[in-house]
Amino acid sequence: MTAPDIHALHAIVENGGLGDDFGDVKELARLLGSNAEQGLPAGEDMAARQHRWGKNFVEPPRSQTLLELMWEACKDLTLIILLVSAITSLVLNLAVEKDFSKGWIDPLAIFLSATIVVLVSAVNDYQKEKQFRKLNAVKDDILINVVRGGQQVQVSVYEIVVGDVVELATGDLLAADGLFVAGHDLKVNESAMTGESDDIKKSEEVPILFSGTRVMEGSGRMLVLAVGEHSQQGIIRKLIADASHGGGAAAVPCDNDVSGGGGAAAAAAYGAVNSEAGDLERGTAEPLAARAAEPSFWQRVKGCCGCGGGGSGGGRGS
Repeated sequence: MTAPDIHALHAIVENGGLGDDFGDVKELARLLGSNAEQGLPAGEDMAARQHRWGKNFVEPPRSQTLLELMWEACKDLTLIILLVSAITSLVLNLAVEKDFSKGWIDPLAIFLSATIVVLVSAVNDYQKEKQFRKLNAVKDDILINVVRGGQQVQVSVYEIVVGDVVELATGDLLAADGLFVAGHDLKVNESAMTGESDDIKKSEEVPILFSGTRVMEGSGRMLVLAVGEHSQQGIIRKLIADASHGGGAAAVPCDNDVSGGGGAAAAAAYGAVNSEAGDLERGTAEPLAARAAEPSFWQRVKGCCGCGGGGSGGGRGS
């Protein structure tokens, strides 16, 4: 069998397990050029892995340009009133009173004042946004414990690649989607992803771990299957960012294709999370056993995106 591609790995995460196509986690790790116990071999070409399966980085939404911020500042009601007053005063002074020597002074002063206010406001907002992005980049750049060449090492969260074996401990925030390899009483809080308030115990029967969730108890290891924009958290971030920019098309991996998310899809996906979380808070959510037969959260998101294909998905390695 050849190494699975992005779509095949995404299908594993969505379906909640390996199924019959890839055997067990050790076989999947072998297909990914890794080892469930030793991790990636020493000297592995990480750049090639990032090129094939993606980087563990989600591109932030495009920042507003200085001109866009200036245009936003011009929409201030007080400024609009001042500018209308200046134009009215200019017209009256020059056209009615014929005061060509001094009639333009007051309107010009108002125009200059408004221009200064707009420039100062826009420049301040622009600098604040740049500083905010820098702080976020530093805050998100945490160290992750991984196993490479049989040794536990710490790497930047941005250097995590598909095939890495990540060490998990209580309090860790998962930086990628992965498959349970081994662990002791490993429980994960998935409320940020699914709205489920109860901690989920991970095992060979419930092996999928989602990015953006947190380890609440125990310890273990996981095999990384999806990173960055191809992880569950990354996909939802893209959908929400897409909605905030008017619903333009965004690259959202599905079972068989990569299709546009759209603002309505993002809103529906986000609403699905909030609705389920609200039911849990109100105590009206159905028991887990009764909800097991329902479509999964991600299947509902996929339906909102209009992505075709069934749960098994195409593009699996053969």
